[in-house]
Amino acid sequence: MTFFLFILFTCIFYVCSIAEHSEVLVALSKDDGAFCDQQYVTCTNQSITEITISGINHFKLNGEIPKSMQKLKNLTKLHLLDHSDNLFGNIPGELFSLEQLTSLKLKNNSFTTIGHSKKFVDITTSGITDLDLSNNAFTGAIPNDFLLQL
Repeated sequence: MTFFLFILFTCIFYVCSIAEHSEVLVALSKDDGAFCDQQYVTCTNQSITEITISGINHFKLNGEIPKSMQKLKNLTKLHLLDHSDNLFGNIPGELFSLEQLTSLKLKNNSFTTIGHSKKFVDITTSGITDLDLSNNAFTGAIPNDFLLQL
């Protein structure tokens, strides 16, 4: 019986560690008020308006930012800082279409691209006035159009 419980616990732990692909961010994107009592989330009328999760002060996030974050229509601030190699891949272009978003700080992570490789993200249509993407692992040249928008 003890051996069975050990195997069960090991499997659950192993599956949970694999399933952490932005699990917290996917849950937050449901915007159902369930996280409004957390210190890293600010809500207005049970709708998430600010998310600040630092890998230094809180917990480490894993995986990519899910496209489902675009459901957070009232989000004004998204700061995912200092997760080093744990947050990686593509920053969804959909984040730039959030009309209320004014502050986007994703520094000290391992992001490599913004949006889809075949479609350029137009940030001129966004309301973002505070953008920090420093210390990531971006690859390739920065398009001139992007620099003109800054």
